[in-house]
Amino acid sequence: MKTRRYISILALSCILGSLCLNGVAQDAPEDFVKAVMQGDVEVVSGMIEDGMDVNMIYKERTTALVFAIYGGNMEMVKLLINKGADVNLGTKKGEHALNAAASKGELAVCELLLKEGADLEAADNEGKTPLMNAVYAKHGEVAAYLLEKGADVKAKEPNGWSALMFAAMGGDTEIARMLIKAGADVNTRTNQGETPLMRAEKIQSSGLRDYSEMIKLLKEAGGE
Repeated sequence: MKTRRYISILALSCILGSLCLNGVAQDAPEDFVKAVMQGDVEVVSGMIEDGMDVNMIYKERTTALVFAIYGGNMEMVKLLINKGADVNLGTKKGEHALNAAASKGELAVCELLLKEGADLEAADNEGKTPLMNAVYAKHGEVAAYLLEKGADVKAKEPNGWSALMFAAMGGDTEIARMLIKAGADVNTRTNQGETPLMRAEKIQSSGLRDYSEMIKLLKEAGGE
């Protein structure tokens, strides 16, 4: 009888404990995310120690680590990683820490993430790699670093766009020159058969921007 009663009390304790943990998971994420974005290291550290999952995904879209990167707080990024944040954790939205850092031009964060084992070719929900995102956002220094670390300069997203295509579209000749020097295929084609030169010439003909320098670069490199 005593044994049965002890088991019942133990089971009730486990259930209550589970409910408390569920309470943390359900009610605290917004406060946790807010603290992460504000760079409140003490609060974030305390919440994690109290049971908050450092790898929680807020509304199935964004990880705490990505929020820290968006917030531009290196100290917070380091704290989360030290607390066990998965640098390769993706979300349904397709967000990865390295892609976020590359898009924001956060070179130091990119260096830290790669040191911690981040996937250099992790694709976002559009299929863009960190290199493509750095090029798309015109962060040449980050793009150069990713290339130095071995990023695939010939990789393509699902529509057939390469980093060079994004550079051609953006009109950034310095980045385009860097990509070509790194081995980018100057005549790579999208799924619609468009080359970087074709894209540059199309923009030039629209009269919206002067792409003559980009066109000259691509032609000199053998673009068609």
